[in-house]
Amino acid sequence: MLNLELLCKDLKRSRSPIRKAGNTLIFQLFTILNHPTPETKQLFTQWTDEFQSIYGDIHLTLSCNRKLDTGALLQEFGITQPAQDDSQDILMLFFSIQTFFSLLLKQITRHLLGSSNITPDTLIHASFTEEHGITNYCDRDCFLWPLFELETGFLPVLEKLEQALMPYYIPQNQASPYRYDLSKQIFHALIPKPLRHALGEFYTPDWLACLTWQTAI
Repeated sequence: MLNLELLCKDLKRSRSPIRKAGNTLIFQLFTILNHPTPETKQLFTQWTDEFQSIYGDIHLTLSCNRKLDTGALLQEFGITQPAQDDSQDILMLFFSIQTFFSLLLKQITRHLLGSSNITPDTLIHASFTEEHGITNYCDRDCFLWPLFELETGFLPVLEKLEQALMPYYIPQNQASPYRYDLSKQIFHALIPKPLRHALGEFYTPDWLACLTWQTAI
């Protein structure tokens, strides 16, 4: 079992060990994506098309936003030699962060369900949930690309992610019910706020959303 409230709290702290480990792993994902297998390249292209259908032309969006320092953002994740077109690096960084988020949620789910001794491909595909009667947890989405990189340097990412989560293990009898959507909190912690805002993502606080809903009905 994992102490998810503490995990969320630490992910929001830029100097916490788990946040530093997360940024390092995101950089490793970014590095692998720079030399992808054909299957990974195809999935990244598919994700890019979907991303830009939602957010529009990423180059135009970033060039019009003077508040976002793309160089500083890339350096935050250890990317010190950006490409000539930094919008492509930002796309790849966002894909790397979302992939890390997907892997982290799968690891959390594995611990919540008590699944152990599972293979890397079982974790990536989240097929371990089926033995618990959960058949719709993970579809064949773009974040399954690590399946095609298991022989090209991806396995250490999974090992280091598991090591980073070790300080958050707690006995089952010490776990308490969670009071809010922890997956959303983790997402907010991982996606840099300047990048979210540059893409037009501004989230309504839960209390205000609930008040609006209650008032409307």
